[in-house]
Amino acid sequence: MIQIYVMDISKLKEHELYERAYALSDDRRQQKADALNTAAGKACCIGAGLLLSFSLGKIGICLKKTELVYNEFGKPFLDGYKDVFFNLSHSGCMVACVVGDVPCGIDIQKVQPYNLKLAKRFFSKEEAEYLEQLQEGEERDISFTYLFSCKESHAKRDGVSAVSILSKVADEPLVYKVLELKGEKYVLTVTK
Repeated sequence: MIQIYVMDISKLKEHELYERAYALSDDRRQQKADALNTAAGKACCIGAGLLLSFSLGKIGICLKKTELVYNEFGKPFLDGYKDVFFNLSHSGCMVACVVGDVPCGIDIQKVQPYNLKLAKRFFSKEEAEYLEQLQEGEERDISFTYLFSCKESHAKRDGVSAVSILSKVADEPLVYKVLELKGEKYVLTVTK
């Protein structure tokens, strides 16, 4: 079973709320946030940690009492929990988390304008041609962001570098949603 959680972290940019959230975070997450230079980066980091803690708590795991181990690409795993998988993503003021009993990946991306150079460089020939034939505007921007997000969530599921799979044709995700928050659109994809 896979559970998906999404959180708006825009309020974490307010100093008082950030400090309260920071105090609730585990030592690893605090150290990671302290190493970042921007308020937005710190808010994403602390927000992701809180969402992960909440998500794991829903299945009876206390993140503060659990060791994280990482593969060579930086993908984290829960030490001692071979049947629990998770993944985090953030973009803009959104943080997303997926927790499941099978390897899973999640990606959330603020919708970006279509970029022909990036499409030709990083997408398969078929994907680049598909995007090129779409009419300029929101549909093409969402499709461009969707393809990138699919590749990212697959790489995160597999625990590999996203660069290694960018030029491959994107597989269909398990979940695909376009979310809107405060007038900004986001693409969310989940793979298993």
